[in-house]
Amino acid sequence: MRLTLFIVCFLFATCAMAQPGYQIDFKIKGWRDTTAFLGHYFSESTYIVDTAKVNSQGAFTFEGKKTLFQGVYFVVLAKNRIFDFVVGADQHFMLETTSDDYLKNMKASGDEDNQLFIENVAFNMEQHKVAEPFIQILQDTSVRDESKKKEAREAFSKVNATVLAYQRQLIAAHPTLLTARILKATQAVEVPNPPKKPDGSIDSAFQFHYYREHFFDNFDLADDALIRLPKPFYQEKVKEYLEKLFLPQPDSITQAIDKIVVIAKKNPETYKYLVYTCVFL
Repeated sequence: MRLTLFIVCFLFATCAMAQPGYQIDFKIKGWRDTTAFLGHYFSESTYIVDTAKVNSQGAFTFEGKKTLFQGVYFVVLAKNRIFDFVVGADQHFMLETTSDDYLKNMKASGDEDNQLFIENVAFNMEQHKVAEPFIQILQDTSVRDESKKKEAREAFSKVNATVLAYQRQLIAAHPTLLTARILKATQAVEVPNPPKKPDGSIDSAFQFHYYREHFFDNFDLADDALIRLPKPFYQEKVKEYLEKLFLPQPDSITQAIDKIVVIAKKNPETYKYLVYTCVFL
């Protein structure tokens, strides 16, 4: 009897932890008695996938029995995209904000992925403010003082280094979360210095071949969430690989496609999308 009770409780707990489907709760101060829509990006397009009624307190919920595809989603009000957020593995969470400043006042509950996403957006906005005066100097054609230009470039490089260090730390600490996977996908491949040949000369082709061979080291071709980003990054990545790193010859392009298809084929979604992308390049 005790064993049976234990099994029943264990199964109940397992089902509760699994939380099938999705339930995304919102509370937006300043909204009331209206209709909100849930949408997501897909390559160069956007799609609406759910609708919810906003009550007099600004609360509303998108929910369904089927799990959503992972990616970057957004809330729509009166045909306008209001703000982005991520839908990763955990699809039961809450987002709260205010209509006077959606991004600045955004808070996530029950989902570490969106908390990291919000923090990253805030950090980027902060660093952009730091970099803005240096960008203005570099873009200002009336500034002819090369020492000022040099100082601005160095300062801007430091800001970039700060952002890169922040992103790398986030990726290392949370490698499986969608926010980290998105950031990793945007990281450039680090190409080492070319080795010397036996005769002491530099192998001039080394860096090109290394870059081509490791082009997708940070970009998982089998991650369909990367298709659902605000920019068609997946498409652009594949296009750059095929058009800029290989000779425009049928045999060369076919071999390149075969190589990346093997990776994308691990996921039916990315496989279909990659084939479509290659056909229409």
